[in-house]
Amino acid sequence: MSNTVQTPVAFLDGIPSPKSPAGSPDSRLVPALIGTFHSNQVVHIECPRWCTADHMDEPSEPGHVTHYAETSGVEVASFLDDTTLAYALRASLEADPTSTDARMRAAHIMVWEDAGAVEARLTAGMAEELADDLVGFAVRLRQLARTARLANHDAPAERAA
Repeated sequence: MSNTVQTPVAFLDGIPSPKSPAGSPDSRLVPALIGTFHSNQVVHIECPRWCTADHMDEPSEPGHVTHYAETSGVEVASFLDDTTLAYALRASLEADPTSTDARMRAAHIMVWEDAGAVEARLTAGMAEELADDLVGFAVRLRQLARTARLANHDAPAERAA
């Protein structure tokens, strides 16, 4: 009989625990740089398969690894200023496994405008509603373009690829 007391190891957030086994179809183990720029180490963390982040790119504080997918976006230029975008709307899938907000821990969609200070966090249902609205907006935008073309007696122009 031993006099030692076994205490469970506290899992570092993002590292698989018995409740979330690594190797499940929706996650994988990846290396991550944990610490500061001056003092860090490589550890393996559980990462969702949809995550495209390079967790070795720069160090994260322990327990502050965020998962995200590639960003998609649309950019709006103006013929009045062809050197600056008027708008740049972006969207990405994200999850913050250490957030105190359960909604932030779950996979969600983040939408933002490059020049804006506000980020919109959307559930899958909210993102689908927004996508429907944007499809309707795109239809209306095409109607406006046809009307402008007819009003200006323009022939359909080649669109930039």
